[in-house]
Amino acid sequence: MAEVERQLAIVTNSCCEFSGHGRPIFILFLRLVSGMDKGKNLQKTYPYGEELPDYLRRDLLRLSCPVSSPKDLPFLKDKLRGVMVRIALEDGKIHINDYFGRGDPNKYQ
Repeated sequence: MAEVERQLAIVTNSCCEFSGHGRPIFILFLRLVSGMDKGKNLQKTYPYGEELPDYLRRDLLRLSCPVSSPKDLPFLKDKLRGVMVRIALEDGKIHINDYFGRGDPNKYQ
């Protein structure tokens, strides 16, 4: 079983783009604010289609930003910036655990 590394991170940005396959993706940019890798930048991508996948809805709910359709995603940038969250890093995957508070992303560069 792989070791799970728990960290505290802050959302620095988010955006919607199209992948190389023409499918839209939502990207969440995070910066670690604790541990040995403090200051390291991470990104988590979420492909989606006409409907939002459950895992994207759940993660955004954990970030205190509930959404109901893909049309809501472009408007989350300002709301998500500065959200602090506990994450788990496992086998190169980022798991959003829970909302921790708010902060200034520039403080953790």
